[in-house]
Amino acid sequence: LKEAKEEIQARVKEETSITLEKADPTGHGGSTTTGNIAMVMLNTNNRKRLTQGIDSSELRAKIDQLVVNTAVILTIINSDRKVKIDEFREFCRTTYLYVASIPWIHITPSAHVVLGHSAELIGENGCIGLLNFTESGLEANNKFLRQYRINKARKTNQFDNLSDCINRLWDKSD
Repeated sequence: LKEAKEEIQARVKEETSITLEKADPTGHGGSTTTGNIAMVMLNTNNRKRLTQGIDSSELRAKIDQLVVNTAVILTIINSDRKVKIDEFREFCRTTYLYVASIPWIHITPSAHVVLGHSAELIGENGCIGLLNFTESGLEANNKFLRQYRINKARKTNQFDNLSDCINRLWDKSD
């Protein structure tokens, strides 16, 4: 698996100049595989690059189907269109079971939320995609929170540190 992963990463890098699953070079944690990279890799032109090196045609077909399903689910979630919620819920459930049928794929908490709960969230949103409810605002605040904790908050104990951070974030929101 490790060799196959490295081979796919090298091929994608060579063909698209995109670095997958490497430590974030900015030093802020995380990896280079972001939502924007996922959108680029899941588009019609790049999808097949993810599975080209898989020798088993059966496994390649399964992974291809998972990639297509993931692209469809993320497109629906990130839209602002009306969603047929029962069909979407069943599509997510089927995809979840499909992922679980491949023993070496581990479902991350983020993937669980998308596959297991996005239909509920869309239902609560009037059966409209979640375009307006992205995490980008929360992600942008992480930079400020990190700066506040390091440079602008008391270091006497965790309660004081977090209280100072929350107060600064509260002030910033005004």
